[in-house]
Amino acid sequence: MVNESANNVTIDNQGSINGNVSGIKVEGGKVSTINNTGSIHGGSHYGIYLTPNASIENFSNNGTITGAQVGIKLDGNNLIKTLNNASNGFISSINVSGGGSVIQNLNNVGTIGGITVANGGKINTLNNDNKINGSVSVNGGGNINHLDNSGTIGGQISVGGTVNTITNDGRINGIGISGSINTINNNGVISGVSGISSGRWSGTVNTIKNTGTIIGSGGLESGGVSLYTTINHLENSGTIQYTGGNQYGGAIYFGSGGFKTITNSGVLSSNGAGAGIYLFNSNSGQHTHGTFIGNSGTIIANRSGILIGRRSSLQTLKNETGGLIQSNSEAIYAWDGPINTIINSGTIHSNNNVGIRINSGTTQTISNDGRLQGKSGAIVVGGGGSIKTINNTGTIHSWNGVAVAINAGNTEIISNDDYLQGVGGGISVGSTVYTIENKNNGLIQGNNSHAIYINGLVGTIANKGTILSLSKGGVFIDKNKKINSHIQVDGGFIAGAGAGMTNFGTIGANNNNGSLVNNSTGNVIDLKNGGTIAAIKVNGDSFNYDYDRNAIFNGGLINGHINLEGKSEIHGNVMNDGTIKGDIKLDDSKIYGTIINKVNSQIQGGISLKNNSQLIAIENNSNIEKGINLNKSTIGSIINNGTIGNGGIKLDNYSTIGFIENFQTLNIELNNHSSVGKITNHNDTTVKLENHSNVDIFENKGGSINIDKDNTSTIGGLINSAGTIKNVFDNKESMVAIMNGDGAVLEKGITNSGEITSGISNGGIIKETLDNSGVVAAISNNGIIESINNTLNNKTKDDKDKAHIGVISNGGTIGREASPLDHSYGINNSGTIDMLENTSSGVIFNGINNSGAINLSNQNDIYGGIANSGTINLINASSLNTTENDNNKAKIYGGINNEGTMSITNYGEINGGITNSGTLTLSNGHVHSTYGNAEWEGGTIGKNTQGYHLENNNGGKISIDGWYFDALEYTQSDEQRKENSIIVGGNNIGGISADKIYVNAANIDLNKIYNANTFFANEKGESVGDETNNNQGVDGNNIKDLTDIFDFVGLGSGKYTARVNLNELSGKTLAKSMVYSSRLRNINISNILRDVTAKNFQTEFSQVLDMQLSKKGEAYGNDADLLAELEDIFIPNKN
Repeated sequence: MVNESANNVTIDNQGSINGNVSGIKVEGGKVSTINNTGSIHGGSHYGIYLTPNASIENFSNNGTITGAQVGIKLDGNNLIKTLNNASNGFISSINVSGGGSVIQNLNNVGTIGGITVANGGKINTLNNDNKINGSVSVNGGGNINHLDNSGTIGGQISVGGTVNTITNDGRINGIGISGSINTINNNGVISGVSGISSGRWSGTVNTIKNTGTIIGSGGLESGGVSLYTTINHLENSGTIQYTGGNQYGGAIYFGSGGFKTITNSGVLSSNGAGAGIYLFNSNSGQHTHGTFIGNSGTIIANRSGILIGRRSSLQTLKNETGGLIQSNSEAIYAWDGPINTIINSGTIHSNNNVGIRINSGTTQTISNDGRLQGKSGAIVVGGGGSIKTINNTGTIHSWNGVAVAINAGNTEIISNDDYLQGVGGGISVGSTVYTIENKNNGLIQGNNSHAIYINGLVGTIANKGTILSLSKGGVFIDKNKKINSHIQVDGGFIAGAGAGMTNFGTIGANNNNGSLVNNSTGNVIDLKNGGTIAAIKVNGDSFNYDYDRNAIFNGGLINGHINLEGKSEIHGNVMNDGTIKGDIKLDDSKIYGTIINKVNSQIQGGISLKNNSQLIAIENNSNIEKGINLNKSTIGSIINNGTIGNGGIKLDNYSTIGFIENFQTLNIELNNHSSVGKITNHNDTTVKLENHSNVDIFENKGGSINIDKDNTSTIGGLINSAGTIKNVFDNKESMVAIMNGDGAVLEKGITNSGEITSGISNGGIIKETLDNSGVVAAISNNGIIESINNTLNNKTKDDKDKAHIGVISNGGTIGREASPLDHSYGINNSGTIDMLENTSSGVIFNGINNSGAINLSNQNDIYGGIANSGTINLINASSLNTTENDNNKAKIYGGINNEGTMSITNYGEINGGITNSGTLTLSNGHVHSTYGNAEWEGGTIGKNTQGYHLENNNGGKISIDGWYFDALEYTQSDEQRKENSIIVGGNNIGGISADKIYVNAANIDLNKIYNANTFFANEKGESVGDETNNNQGVDGNNIKDLTDIFDFVGLGSGKYTARVNLNELSGKTLAKSMVYSSRLRNINISNILRDVTAKNFQTEFSQVLDMQLSKKGEAYGNDADLLAELEDIFIPNKN
């Protein structure tokens, strides 16, 4: 015992000191030195015991200090300045308790069973370089200023008092805190149920810095670091690990309290069921909060990398470049508490779940310039969670799910400027996102689903990059869902293999003035600066545009305009199966596809193109209220089966449409050099052309067309197949053709003052007048043309080609059956008709009035006669091939009145006679040879109202260049002449001359003189032939024999006689003619041959003289032998 009066005592023990109570008791005295290399033992209490006011300057132990209770005990207001436990030293335990009990320096390189500091006791510095087999306990009121461990602490460091610093370079079996620790620096290993833990209701730690390893292996609410307290800073560059099997655990676990900063550049791992960092609070009145987590190392867990649980929150999470947060479940999970800010420059990765799941609270910002990915999603918001802002300049990726799924809360903006891709979709909105912004370098892609899927509400989509789906829609808005403001594609690209954009909901705001979104433009789908929306077809690693699919499909409501400007493009169709309240507008832009407005759909605005815009086609099956307008633009085709309002289709300023087909009611206006390739009408179309505009072809297949065209505009061709053109079709320039088909009607006729290069074909009805003052190559009519006027007009553009028709071929009807007050003509010509052919099935009513020039072939019926004051060459025959005539068909009713120049070849009928005061050449038939036989094929000319076949007046001249009389003269009676002669009249019979007439020479008498004047008679039958030919009578020299056997010699005053043709050079020919002629006619062969013997033919006819001829001139019936011998002599082969 060292009592209180002792001073500077030195104890050096090399043996054994054993006491019944204590081995050494320092009771109020002062010990300068204790040096123990032996053994010190207290029987019932302490090996060394310091009572109050006792002190030891230097205590060195290299032996053994033990006691039944404690090896070394300080019990209030005492001091050990230095305690060194050497390498061979063993101290069973050290207890520093009581106020004022202090060990200034405790250095252990030996073994200490355990250390307790309590009740105001204090160890200023504890250095353990070897072993502390038990725990180090700092209990209530106890204090360790510095605890440095480079050895092993076999038990836990339990702090219920205060510890300023714990530095570990060795191994510690856990640190438990129910009091206060300022700093823990771990460079070694700390392991236990929890490596570092605090009490549930007490304990604080200011800083934990780990460069070594901290391991927790416990169950519920344990971890590598498991705290229920608030820590300022936890810094890890080593490893913090949780290997326990409870899901409520983690590498770092906060059950309450929280932290200001966690920085990790090492590894935080949870190999068990827990998380990497887990914030949780089970107490309803408490909250766990973290201010900042910074990771540049690895956070890896089976459950979640970072998990914010019940009644917890995290202000900022920053994953630095090179940092990895990875889990088999959610990499970051705001399960039941919010994370305010997430910044990722490294990698956030979930093997089997979601990269970031926000299920609770509001995350203000997720900013990613690293890699953020998860199997079933990269960012998912659900439950009661929300994210205000997502900024991506890195990679957001899901290889099985949606990259970003906003299923709850209100998100202000999703901004992407790099890669955002999900196999199950790019972005899915099931709640509210105010803005989706895809910047210039941004790609939002869905592989097996939509790039952007809206099943909630989106305010605006602003795209300058690429939005792409490889299987479905670039943007898809589901039924009853909405984009409240607009979609803008500013130089960007939206495309999908299903469709570029699909809407079954609503795009645009609904207000009284229409959609005033997008800077009050109302453009709710807005493409600008080369923006593109497309349908695509995927080919392996590339894709092509798919023009058979829809670039935009609307099955809902577009509450504003679809706008394209600044060389923007749509590739694929724009299909409307819902309502578009605004316009579809193109300004210097193109749609490589068709705008399809389906049945029962509405475009309440219009479709407009300007500034060289282009559109492939429009198919309208419902209503386009405000029409279709083009200004210096092009549309390939328009098919209308609905209503196009507000003036219909309007083209201005060099605009073009390739083809328009209309099945309903439609107005079309062309102005200022605009053009349409073809217009096809099936119902009712009104067309207006002004200021040098043009339509190449009009085709009317049903219904009616109204055409209003100014003098400067042109129509290339008109095909009226089965409908009605209500107004006058007026052509003043050049066009190709007009075709009016079966059942079709041109209600007001045709007016042409220009040129129709291929002509007019009619199988329907052309009412009123086909009026030509220009040039028509041909008119083919198999229908009805009520009137044709080919009329000179001083306003015709080219004087050289005024009123010129190439060919009129009529196989139908021209004209109409005249009423008593109808003074119009079927054909009225004052120009030129190169050929007017009235075919065998054609009929002309109301006659022909000509003051120009016509070549006329009539093969059927002309009613109303022919009035000519110009020039007509007429062939009246059933066929232009006169060997095939059926002359019963070629008929003219109403006679012919000629005041001009006319040539008539008639094989048919001219009923009503011919009245002439001009110049007329008439051939009423011709000589026709059949199998070597000469016959007359002639027509019939009836009588006019005065009873004349031919009436010649004033200075008129009629030259008969072919007429056949069945006798050599008509001298028997007036009745005979009324029946057989030409009945002539008028005030100028002298102007009628017979230049070539044929007679029947069957009963010819070569010695008789005949009277040809009897071929002409007046209406009474009196011969007036002597008045013809300027009162010189008929010139007998102009009389012809059909067989050319006889010549007729005029004797003057209408008298003539016959003789054999002395110009015949071949007896064989003569004989053949005689044989055939005699078999067909009653020719007295004997008389002919008798006259032949007196002539000087080159052929020797001496054989004929040997024939026994009848001197009496036997008749035909007795000449059979003679004919037979002629055949034998001159026609031995009879060929």
